[in-house]
Amino acid sequence: MRLKPGQQLSREGIELARLVGAESGPFDRVVSSPLARAVETAVEMGFGVDETLAELARMPPGAFGDWPAPFASVSKLVGAGGAATEFANQTAGAWRGVIESVPDGGKALIVTHGGIIELGAAAAVPAAEHRSWGGPIGYCEGVRLTFDEDFLSCQVLRVPERYRLIAN
Repeated sequence: MRLKPGQQLSREGIELARLVGAESGPFDRVVSSPLARAVETAVEMGFGVDETLAELARMPPGAFGDWPAPFASVSKLVGAGGAATEFANQTAGAWRGVIESVPDGGKALIVTHGGIIELGAAAAVPAAEHRSWGGPIGYCEGVRLTFDEDFLSCQVLRVPERYRLIAN
């Protein structure tokens, strides 16, 4: 949560990041989008950032025209080919690289942005029942991917209802 057009987290955003951070972790590796609000989110969660990746910051034109959208719609977009499919697969590939850099049984935290999360998750676990994942990701929400040589499953992680706002 930030006060637009600024990039710094709002007080509410800091509070939410701390709440989510207290209930997650520890992590063997923390990778973030280089955008200030993403790095600040990881730090306010209580985790130092090991690396930033530019590909976690922005979607290319045409990759996602109608965000926010529920996971079922995103899944159809990813399955249709084109810019969305290409970007979603690149995102899942970047996530795979991060996950493969942690020890067996380890955990990684990737801090990125709405839209990017939905696309990457749909590509990472293409056979999942995406409709059951619900609506778009909001502030400090995300997915927990299980990985063993390939992505196995995805659990959508939601914040308490009082914080449930879609980041648009």
